[in-house]
Amino acid sequence: GRNITRHMSSQAVKELSGEYTYLSPIRTINDTDSVYVTFEGTKYAGLTMPEKVKLADEICEHINDSFSEFCQKTFNVDDAHGQLIKCAREVVYKSGLLLAKKHYALLVIDNEGNDVTHNDLGGHIKLRGLDLVRADTSPEIKKLLTKVLELILTNGTKSQVEDVIIDFLKQYNKKDTWEKGAPKSVRNISDWEEKLGIVKGDYTVGNKSVHELEQLETLINVPATARAAINWNKLRVIYNDLAVPQIMDGHRVIVAKLKPNPFGFKSVAIPYDMTEIPQWFKELCFDVNEMDASVVIKKIRNMTDALHWELNLDKNKMSEQFGDSVEEEW
Repeated sequence: GRNITRHMSSQAVKELSGEYTYLSPIRTINDTDSVYVTFEGTKYAGLTMPEKVKLADEICEHINDSFSEFCQKTFNVDDAHGQLIKCAREVVYKSGLLLAKKHYALLVIDNEGNDVTHNDLGGHIKLRGLDLVRADTSPEIKKLLTKVLELILTNGTKSQVEDVIIDFLKQYNKKDTWEKGAPKSVRNISDWEEKLGIVKGDYTVGNKSVHELEQLETLINVPATARAAINWNKLRVIYNDLAVPQIMDGHRVIVAKLKPNPFGFKSVAIPYDMTEIPQWFKELCFDVNEMDASVVIKKIRNMTDALHWELNLDKNKMSEQFGDSVEEEW
């Protein structure tokens, strides 16, 4: 499989540059069983987009024509079996943001022979591995990242991206502090409760103190999301508020970071769809700067660091949103 993919890559590069090698800047990325190549830096760079689409189809045909001879030489098979290997031209894209292995975004103009340019962007965005498709990115952060990505892929400027972020932060700052946490799914909380000696989710059973449970959680390395959910279940008992729902396996939650507190909790979860928030929860010491840094800033930087941009956001506007400590992160 690796030999076949390397040949496909090398032959694609040869079609554009004349050199048979997969170690070339023309081969921008490989994604398991596919290869992406660029026309930039070749004699075909000046072609129009329709001409590039046609050339991509021709390159695919030439690669398929080469497979039979390659398979005979490499795997010692006859011509009939060598012709079984085929590739297909998937997409032609106008621009791309390539971050890491299986983490990229492409502005596609032709998808498997279909013109997809009939929209305001002039193409369809293909995503792999970005925060935009992660379940722990909230819908509103996804909207922000979508706007930033669209600007990047359509030659938007750094200044335009900064303006979009500042406009978003003005509205984001109006949210309740706990709503700035990260959406998560809780898995196997019952297993972790059992290891902690909590019987069937009953936190009133046993004689361990809150601090003893916290030390035990650290000792057995309870995952952060499960620990935050367990902390919510503990607080129900501490505040004698068993009317609020207990978090159980499979529940969706929002995980909020906490400042140093008497319970020793670093984070706490809250059921995702709760509408009536208990007063004791609202009065917890939420670490807003930490949540903003991980939920907003980190995800933006994941996308823009590849461009080597230093986002120069207005310090007065930034301090309104995050405070001085987070300004320096930018």
